[in-house]
Amino acid sequence: MSLKPLAIPLMESGKALARGGEFIVDATSQEYQIYGGALSACGASIRNAGDSIAQAAASCRFKTGVELVIDELREAGTCLVEAEGKMRQAVEEADVVLKEEEIMKKMERGELILPMEFGRYLGTFKCYYKYRNQFVS
Repeated sequence: MSLKPLAIPLMESGKALARGGEFIVDATSQEYQIYGGALSACGASIRNAGDSIAQAAASCRFKTGVELVIDELREAGTCLVEAEGKMRQAVEEADVVLKEEEIMKKMERGELILPMEFGRYLGTFKCYYKYRNQFVS
């Protein structure tokens, strides 16, 4: 049983997946200025999955590479499952930031008054909000 015919398509798809993961990592740092967040981790996991698929393609060229191919493809699947979890976390993080910004805008307009126990948290958030908007604007 030879896996040589699979080598080229697997290599191309692995490289494309890795490139897609790199685009996500680059977008988070350059466009969105989010460093070390869940979206960046998602991109890294996708890149790792692509690398594993490309490694599986390289192993297809050997007669004894079947176990290596299976192991690398399993690793790629694990990376993609991890990427899915990180993407869900990134969506939740984005929701929290949007909700907090909405709260701050309502507070600035005087539409929302919160109890005193929220003061310490909101004071910290207000500093973050102002700092973040200096770079976003």
